[in-house]
Amino acid sequence: MELPIRDAKARLSELVTAARKGERVIITMHGRPTAGLVRCDRRGGIDFDKLEAARRRLGIEIHGEG
Repeated sequence: MELPIRDAKARLSELVTAARKGERVIITMHGRPTAGLVRCDRRGGIDFDKLEAARRRLGIEIHGEG
């Protein structure tokens, strides 16, 4: 889907929904592609804040920690 920024402003919620479903959304200015909306997949990885909270809750100490 490609549309001018003026239309994109009016239809932002619809465009975000389309992007979440995997549709490619291109926003144009003066007829030229300028920006795109894409689905943002949360990547795996370690949440260090949650890890630290669990460590403290369980009373686990790290050697060398002062």
